[in-house]
Amino acid sequence: MGGPTSGPQHNPNSERSRAKGLSGVVGTGSPELREDVPPAVAKEWHNLVMLTSGITFEQDSEALLQMARLIVRNEAIAKLLDLNPADDKLNATSLAIGRQMLLLSQKLGLTPRDRQMLIRPKPAEEAKPVSRLAQLRQSNSERIPQ
Repeated sequence: MGGPTSGPQHNPNSERSRAKGLSGVVGTGSPELREDVPPAVAKEWHNLVMLTSGITFEQDSEALLQMARLIVRNEAIAKLLDLNPADDKLNATSLAIGRQMLLLSQKLGLTPRDRQMLIRPKPAEEAKPVSRLAQLRQSNSERIPQ
């Protein structure tokens, strides 16, 4: 496991990445998994890399690894909570992990809303919706009798 050939490869300047509107994201290479990672964490890491294909880079490798570890820990704690739902320490730990996962998901752009916060549209793209709205208003005002 690990090395440059592990997991799916992606090109941030590929047609797929450009279609996602990600050509302005700065980064190089593909995320790489270290070889000393436990199998359960490696599985989650590969899932995250596939999920974030085109928006994560080599520089995101450690953040992806942290997220994969949090996912595995959270699953283990969830199993323990199923057995003992009133355990305050487990509940507090689960909440803390959830908060960490939320912060990392925002950093990595794991949800569409997170990606919107990370990726700023180009100036030409910003003007398009406004001009389109003006066109729609104009055409609607022409249809409405006064």
